[in-house]
Amino acid sequence: MYFAQPGDVAVAEEPLVPLPSDCNPPPRRLRVLNRARQCWLVTYFRMETDREKMFYGFIDWKDDVPNLREIRTVEAMNQACATVGFY
Repeated sequence: MYFAQPGDVAVAEEPLVPLPSDCNPPPRRLRVLNRARQCWLVTYFRMETDREKMFYGFIDWKDDVPNLREIRTVEAMNQACATVGFY
């Protein structure tokens, strides 16, 4: 996956750069579930054992280098949902 962080979203002349993630293998088909204050709660697919499965993740665009962090615990999911306004 790639992204750009333009200063002006109407122009977006910056080159695309890879979106780092802590997922292995790399995710695909990312969808934004909810967002608030430059933070996104997302779903995506990646291979797990012998088939593709859906996972939840979180991206904080305020970070110097944004990255996709897979949500692996109930506590992490609760924090992500609270950050984007699901609670």
